[in-house]
Amino acid sequence: MRPAIKDLLQLTDPRLFEEVAEGIRLIVEHAESLEATAVRLRVIDEHRAAAIVGGLAKEESAKVLVLLDLVRCPRYNQDGRSKTVKAFGNHLAKEIYADSCNWRPVDFAEVTRIVNRERRPYYLDGPNDVDWILPNYAKARRENRMYVDYVQDMAVENGEYEWVSPLPDSLYREYGDATPPCLAVARALHRVGMTTPEGLAAVADLWRGFEPQPQTTRQELRERNYDSLVRVSQARPNREVDSGDVGAICDHWQFPLWPLDLRESGPAKDKLADLRLERAAQIESRLKRESERDPAPSVTREKVEELTKAHSDFELEWERLIASLPGNRDSGLRFSSGSVRSYGLESYERLRRMVGNLGVEELMDLAALGWFGRHPEYGWVYCHRHARRMISDGSIGYVCGLGHHWMNGLKRWEGPPRLPTRLTIGGGDTA
Repeated sequence: MRPAIKDLLQLTDPRLFEEVAEGIRLIVEHAESLEATAVRLRVIDEHRAAAIVGGLAKEESAKVLVLLDLVRCPRYNQDGRSKTVKAFGNHLAKEIYADSCNWRPVDFAEVTRIVNRERRPYYLDGPNDVDWILPNYAKARRENRMYVDYVQDMAVENGEYEWVSPLPDSLYREYGDATPPCLAVARALHRVGMTTPEGLAAVADLWRGFEPQPQTTRQELRERNYDSLVRVSQARPNREVDSGDVGAICDHWQFPLWPLDLRESGPAKDKLADLRLERAAQIESRLKRESERDPAPSVTREKVEELTKAHSDFELEWERLIASLPGNRDSGLRFSSGSVRSYGLESYERLRRMVGNLGVEELMDLAALGWFGRHPEYGWVYCHRHARRMISDGSIGYVCGLGHHWMNGLKRWEGPPRLPTRLTIGGGDTA
């Protein structure tokens, strides 16, 4: 036996529809069986195994969408048909097809942008957006839930090595009904009869004269999806259609992807070199931004220390109050001015008076210091300017809510410019 999916291109339409219908029937049956197994595994807290089996159900379901695109593609478009059958066995292409059921694009131009983003061999990401260079997201997501691997940090040349492993059961979230949207779409397409030979003939008749253009809207797609349901209903009269299946098809069956290249973009080596240069440039830009300290905050260190002490006194009184309440209620309202004031805490009223006695410029800069201490990704210049747009003499309660970060912001402003140690250029610490 040899893989022969490409031989579908040689079949006449009647034969093609029969073979595709049989294949989809088997795929849906297999995907539903896999998903049922994943559900049973979640019930007994075997979440790692459930993630692997559920991922396989998702990947199998994508094959239904691939085969339907083969039917939707015009027979004269040999390039589109060839790309589509190749997607049947390509893990990245199947991940893209599966994920497409989650997209809500405005038009086909946005679909093209999403696909091109998903095809990248590498991309920058992390808490600071440029911490790491990661491999293709869709492929890595698939492999990371299945395999233990030995990897190297690619952000710099000669990066460090480490072993990586799928998440343990304790770290997997339990999603309840975790049926992949692509399986819901594949199941709906199958149940309404669109994947029978007669249904596939109706699909081909409607779609083969249609090639999405950049400006083709999602609403136009939705209308064509609905027309597909109408055509299939006409081909198979007296068949009831579930409203949930109608919604799944109209809202989640994506534009045909046969016009697009779904292979990983490359060459990967050049992309990696370009990303390293981009990463280095962004880190240098951030270091320059982090070095900017003008203008100096108008509120003095002495006042910040006094206000921080007053804020600490308020926190202690608030915690004692919360501990005394029936049921030891959660203290999540700590910085909600109206809620705190309703308890009449003297420490909070004193804090408000002290903050209210500041000049408007001082109040603005106190807020700026709070943001500067709370958000390491913000530069001082941004915080200072933003405070002048957002803070007024009526912002006392809001500024009090930043009290936990005032001193951190001041210490950061007074200290040497630093970046997180994971942000490196050429392997060295930028701090």
